[in-house]
Amino acid sequence: MSASLLPDGDTMYRALLDKDPAFDGLFFTGVTTTGVFCRPTCTARKPKRENVVFFPTAHEALTAGYRPCRLCRPFEPPAATPDAVRALLAEVEARPGRRVPDADLRARRIERQLGRLRSTLDAVLTPGASPHLDALERELRGYFAGTLREFATPLDVRGTEFQRRVWAVLREVPYGQTRSYAEQARRFGDPQAIRAVAHANGDNPISIVIPCHRVVGADGSLTGYGGGLWRKRWLLDHERQVLAMERRR
Repeated sequence: MSASLLPDGDTMYRALLDKDPAFDGLFFTGVTTTGVFCRPTCTARKPKRENVVFFPTAHEALTAGYRPCRLCRPFEPPAATPDAVRALLAEVEARPGRRVPDADLRARRIERQLGRLRSTLDAVLTPGASPHLDALERELRGYFAGTLREFATPLDVRGTEFQRRVWAVLREVPYGQTRSYAEQARRFGDPQAIRAVAHANGDNPISIVIPCHRVVGADGSLTGYGGGLWRKRWLLDHERQVLAMERRR
């Protein structure tokens, strides 16, 4: 992850103070007064804001001259991460030029998603290669490179009939554009179901491919994104910048 894809400094510092596990692995904190770098969930005493710098990877913190904290051991995945997920995280971390601001490759989120899949499918999940995942990875790379607008990889999305209908309407929102929750409810066919539609948006299991980030408040404000509003802002800015570059050609 490049530094440009990090949350803003205030968001990261707040996550550090709260020991927020949702940010674990997303960034690392260097403390200028001690020369140590930590993960956001470290239990050590929190430094002042002016003594903190942020890094997108543990390797970059090490290269900058910081040494790993002995308490939180920032080079190790969280202990609760299953073996298969640890292997996936290590693989993604090692890929050159990776740009994944919202692929949910955080250990605890992956474990929650795996648990949901096991329950929904009543199946045992095993790691391994898949032509569908390979195709989706190619498409995601194209999306972040600005060369792909629509995903073609087939999806088997599990949910209630209501949720699946809402998610189908989500996929109709054009690239680089936004719609309000009220407009989504109208297109869904029930203008009074704004709250229910918004709730189903929040239950979207496949972010980016099902573009719930393109739904905003009636006044255009960014609201209701489980991955964090900074991610929503980044995705919308990315799409608009791609369209602007195309218009200039």
